[in-house]
This record gives sequence, C-alpha cells and structure tokens, in this order.
Amino acid sequence: MVKITEPGIYDLSEEEYHSDPCPEPSLSSSLAKVLINQSPRHAWAEHPRLNPDHEAKHKAHFDIGSLGHELLVGGPGIVVIDQPDFKTKAARELRDKAYEEGKTPVKRADYDNALIMNRALRGQLIHHPDTKGFFDGGETEKTLIWREGDIWCRCKLDWYQPGNSIFPDYKTDGGSVSPTEWQKKLYRFGYHIQDAFYRRGITAVLGVKYPEFRFVAQETSFPYAMGVFAVDDAGKEIAERDVNYAIYMFGQCLRHDNWPGYVKETAYLNPPAWIGYDHENRLVAHDNAIANNTPPSKYMLHWQSPDKEQT
Repeated sequence: MVKITEPGIYDLSEEEYHSDPCPEPSLSSSLAKVLINQSPRHAWAEHPRLNPDHEAKHKAHFDIGSLGHELLVGGPGIVVIDQPDFKTKAARELRDKAYEEGKTPVKRADYDNALIMNRALRGQLIHHPDTKGFFDGGETEKTLIWREGDIWCRCKLDWYQPGNSIFPDYKTDGGSVSPTEWQKKLYRFGYHIQDAFYRRGITAVLGVKYPEFRFVAQETSFPYAMGVFAVDDAGKEIAERDVNYAIYMFGQCLRHDNWPGYVKETAYLNPPAWIGYDHENRLVAHDNAIANNTPPSKYMLHWQSPDKEQT
C-alpha cells in the first residue's frame, strides 16, 4: 500500500485514497461533514485508520453516481453484468467479485442508460456559457495532500486544468437539479463544506490564490438535465467557519485520543417555521368557527365511514 510522506499532488486509486495513505490519520471533506453534522465519534467510526472494524460500504444508489462519474472523468473500471438484477446467486457473485477488485458493477440496462446520460451531459456542457472545456483537456482524479498546522488533509479533484482557476465537481441526482431544489440540497448534503475544504487544498497544493468551485449536477432520468451551481459569499463564510471547526476538533481528538459523541446536555428544540405556520392557520380557523358558532361540517370536507349512507 502506498504511503505519502510529503504534501503534494498524487495519482492514487480509489482504494488507496479511501484507505488514507497519509503519515497520520487525515481529514477529508466527507469526514469533516460527518464531524460537523454529527459528532467526532461518528467521524471516528467512518475513518479507515481510526476504527479497527471499519468496512467499506457499497450501496447500489451510489453505483449509479460512480458509473456516471467514471464515464465522464475515468476511474477504477466498470464491470457490466448481463443480468436484470442481483437477486440470483450468480449475479451476486459477479457483483461481489467486482467490488473486491475495486470496480463498479452495473446491470446492462443501467450501463446503457448511463451512456445516453453521458452524451446528454456532454451536449449540455458545450452549450452552457460557463462550462465550455470542463472535463476536457485537463487531468482527472488528482489527489491533493496538505497540512493545516499539524493536521493532514486530503481531497480528490474530479478535474484539474493547469492555469484554470475554476474546478468543476460532477454530481448525479435521482431527483431534480432545478436551482430551487439544489439550494436545499447544497446545504443539506454539505456540499458547501466540500467547496470550502477543497478550495483550501487547491490553494495549499496548487498555489491557486482564489480558486472557484463549480458543482455540475445531472439528473439520472430523462431528459438528463444539467445544472451548474456555486456557493455564494454568505455560504462560503458559513462553510469556512465550519471547516475551521472541523480541523480544530479533529486535531483535538487526535491529540487526546478522545472522540466524544453528541453534547451531554438536554437539547430544547425550537419548532421549525412550518410548524408555527400550520399552527397559526389552525388557530385562525378555530377562532373563526367559535366566533361564528360554525360546526366543522361547514368548513371541513364532509365524510362518513363507507358503510354509512352519505348525506
């Protein structure tokens, strides 16, 4: 297994990258998201160098993204399995063998769909005013290794073109990539944290002073629409603080070999805005009904059980 001794840019396989080849256990953006959104204990559980019982997880819905990603920028390899599903023993054996070899197993129908999806993506990339040249003429799957004080950090770039300060990252989405939907997803899935974390690595290793990150998201069903998204200044400020917190906490936990879980205080949870909105609507309807002495049948849909005659 490869071992890294100095910060820099490296060609690492998926297995080498995810096994963490740094001199000491390192922090990645995915682990930073776990630490921020859950706890240091959860990050410890997900770390291949810290948790002795850690096992790589293979999830079918991730494989669709892996397949689209590999067709676009390359990767460890694809194994096409001519079976309608993985319910038979023979199909499962072929799938598990591909996983053991570090490759992505896919059914023939999924592979054919991914080829159509890839062609649709490339056509949209050409016609989008901000994405011409993305994923062409550059280097793919480059790993950046750097240090934040005493802490080793790593990230894997989808695409890097020397001299270009814009770095695209490809995402597949089983739902919608409309700006309205992706405004929610960007923060729900911690992509703003990935943005901040990767930009720090790009500056530290590649010397790009003001790198820009772009998420190229594509729907996995027809018409395979594409959206391009960037974190705005307010989101960047939040993400930078979160990344600072993650690096600090990771370092503290490493030094003391102590990986605590959630806070040990009772959390008093405020109602979300939609709860208050629904509550106010009910109160208004209730107050109006009382004021006008209105029975529920006058302002609510009439219904009786099916075995009774409707009147």
